[in-house]
Amino acid sequence: MDNIVDAANDNTLVQMIFVLLILSMVAEKVTNFVKLHFPNTPLRNMLNPSLKITSDTTVEEYESFEKKRTEREIQMLAIIIGIGTAIVTRATIFQINRSDFILGWIGLELSYMGTIQFWQDILGCIITGIFLSLGSKFFHDLLGLVYQIKEAKGKVAEGPSVKAQIRDLAGIPLEVPSNVSVVQNAILQQVSSIPGYVRYEVSPSESRVDVYLSKGTPITEELTRFTKLSLPGGQSKAMEFNYINLEV
Repeated sequence: MDNIVDAANDNTLVQMIFVLLILSMVAEKVTNFVKLHFPNTPLRNMLNPSLKITSDTTVEEYESFEKKRTEREIQMLAIIIGIGTAIVTRATIFQINRSDFILGWIGLELSYMGTIQFWQDILGCIITGIFLSLGSKFFHDLLGLVYQIKEAKGKVAEGPSVKAQIRDLAGIPLEVPSNVSVVQNAILQQVSSIPGYVRYEVSPSESRVDVYLSKGTPITEELTRFTKLSLPGGQSKAMEFNYINLEV
C-alpha cells in the first residue's frame, strides 16, 4: 500500500505516463491512417492466414473468423507502429522516467551506434512500443488514477480517512486496526464507502456521528436515512448520522 502512495507522489512516474500517453495518441493516429488508406495490409495474409472454406463452413463461422482475423491484424499493426514510434523518438522505457532524458536521436555521438547502451535503448524502445499498443485510453485512465491518489493523500497529512480513500481508489480492501472498538469498526465500514468521505467524529455519548465529506459532495436523502448502525450478530445501535461538507 505504501508503495502505491509513494509512487503516486513521484513526479517521474507522472512524467513517464504522460510521455506514453502522448506517444500512444500519435501511434493511434498513424494506425488509423494505415487502416483507412491501406485496408489490405500484408499482415492480413502473412501473419494472419484466412479460413479454409469447405462445404460445411457456415456464414456465421466465416464472419466470426473474419472478425477475429481483423482484430488480430489491427493488434499486430498497433504493436508494429507502436514500436516504430518508440524507435523514431528513442522513447526507451528504461529512461523516459528520468528528468534529464530528451526524446530523439539528435545530438548523439556516432560512437554511440552499436554500443551496449545503443542496443539497450533499442530493447527499451521495443518494450515501449508494446506498451503503446495498449492505446491512449489506458494511459489516460492510469494518469487519472495517479492524480486521484495524489489528491486523496494531499487532503489530510495522516489518518485512517486518507488510507481509506487511497485503498478505495486502488481497489485494495480496507484494513481495520486491531485496537478499534466494534462500534468504531462498524461506523468506519458503513461510512468509508460513501463517495467523498474524508473522516468521521463520534460524540462523547456515542449517539451522533459527524461524517465529513469533501467540498462539493452532494448530501442526498438516501444518506440522511441512516439512523441505525449495524453491528455483528444481527445487533444494531441507534445513532444519528450528521453529514457535513468541508470548506476546503
